[in-house]
Amino acid sequence: MTYGYVAKDLRSALGEKVRAPYSRVYCGEGKLASCSKMLQKTLMKAAGTSFESLYGSDGCELNNGTQASPQMCNDAVNPTDVTIAPVNEFHWINRPTFQQAVQYQRHR
Repeated sequence: MTYGYVAKDLRSALGEKVRAPYSRVYCGEGKLASCSKMLQKTLMKAAGTSFESLYGSDGCELNNGTQASPQMCNDAVNPTDVTIAPVNEFHWINRPTFQQAVQYQRHR
């Protein structure tokens, strides 16, 4: 999980206690002022990025045959199914936090 790696590195940069710390602090090469400056610069650049330059303007067709927006085409999670009930692509924001297997003992 990318977010976890970043959060762990930022906690280390702030001098917080981190379980199983990395061999070094990556953000700003361990210098808090450099880390802060880099984060501000990259966040401003990301905020200034237009939707079209990030995702383009062409949509796509998902596995279930529906048309999707350019964002959905790029961000969709396409699960690998090993089941008789496959799961269609879904937007990464709505991804489940866990997967569940259900076994019916009798006909439902």
